Amino acid sequence: MGAFEYAYWFGLIKVLSVNLPSTISKISFSKSMRWNSQETSPCSYVIKNNKVMFSRPIRWVMAIRGDVVVPFVFAGVSSGNVSFGLRNTPSATVVVENAESYAYVMRNAGISIDIEDQKEAILEHSHALAKSVNRHVIVQESLLDEVVNLVEAPVPILGKFKESLDLPKDLLTMVEHIDTSSNAPC
Repeated sequence: MGAFEYAYWFGLIKVLSVNLPSTISKISFSKSMRWNSQETSPCSYVIKNNKVMFSRPIRWVMAIRGDVVVPFVFAGVSSGNVSFGLRNTPSATVVVENAESYAYVMRNAGISIDIEDQKEAILEHSHALAKSVNRHVIVQESLLDEVVNLVEAPVPILGKFKESLDLPKDLLTMVEHIDTSSNAPC
């Protein structure tokens, strides 16, 4: 790598290091949480008494350009090249050597980062479960969108209530209509 390439690379990493915390802080969510940051210096993303707003508490930040970690701190968490797969598995903690290998490493850790792949897997497994009991799945797109964004590795399951539920109407949220007649979809 020549001097010019090195200077460019070093400059890019420096620009990213300075700008990524404020860029991350500008990501908005319809519902956010606040929690205390371990941040010692006031930054644009830290609000009122060092409380950070984000969709979920930040446990780790992975920031890589090529095979170089982009160093910065956001919400008291230092960036690195470590991420996490499914808990309680041999691949619960993974090291991502370079940005290009991220999708592969995460897939091997049991996490699909592609939302459309996750939707396809949910639908495929749901249809197989319904077919196993001679039923059909009625897909509610809004529910599918919510589920695919709630968990890293959604797994449909088949369940049954032995008797009808008698709960207050205000307690229940209807997500789909289920007809128990023999030819009805479920």
